[in-house]
Amino acid sequence: MALSKFCKKIGPDPASIKSCMIGGIVANNASGMCCGVDQNSYKTLKNMKIILQDGTRLDTSNEVSRNKFLKTHHQFCEKLLRLRDKILKDEKLVKLIKRKYKIKNTCGYSINALIDFDNPADILLHLMIGSEGTLGFIEEVTYDTVEDLPFKAISLMLFKDIKTAANAVQRLKKIPRSEVPAAELMNRASLRSIQNKQGLEFLKSLDEKVAALLVETRSTQKSDLQLQMNKIINILKGLPTIKPIVFSDDVKIYQKYWNIRKGLFP
Repeated sequence: MALSKFCKKIGPDPASIKSCMIGGIVANNASGMCCGVDQNSYKTLKNMKIILQDGTRLDTSNEVSRNKFLKTHHQFCEKLLRLRDKILKDEKLVKLIKRKYKIKNTCGYSINALIDFDNPADILLHLMIGSEGTLGFIEEVTYDTVEDLPFKAISLMLFKDIKTAANAVQRLKKIPRSEVPAAELMNRASLRSIQNKQGLEFLKSLDEKVAALLVETRSTQKSDLQLQMNKIINILKGLPTIKPIVFSDDVKIYQKYWNIRKGLFP
């Protein structure tokens, strides 16, 4: 809420965003549905204060603290650099790591830090993402904020089966990600879990193979938003849908659909 008046937000948007803590978001690499790999903690993290097992406090924003860490923990830093060198000498492994972290990868250490950074303090800073408390205690986090575009629209698209829904995603990839920040796949089991929600009772009558996509588009201008909605509808023409594709920019419907999606796992 504090950032919304500036049309800004933090990148990660986990389903538990209203109750979770920043330290938990970082430690679990909780990403949510719209940040993808461009606006997750790894890409938007600026600095961190870390307390290590021996009580050492590292403030990655402070040059004095960084230099002191390199001296007092030189053996640890050397091990990190040796591990980095070992990985960089293995071309096949480097390609594998790069490929894995181009897609959503939220389990365990962010080991792409070992090829993306050459300073031990920066490597450790980014390894903390997904570390789940095993490397140190996260005392403080500084994020770079991202834009929260003011105009948004959403569509619950229903397809005859999951393959058709997946084909729709492939088509949507032709549109810039900034215009389609989210395309969430929901299989029939997911739809069954929400079919008793007010306004969604029609889901009960759907075939057992039906799958859905929850697609969002955003823009800085309302006129552009309409153009983007039309572009998405046009690019999906020819794919069989259960109902015609319709977008809504009604705030209540937008929030309702996202609340339903976020509530699927519980």
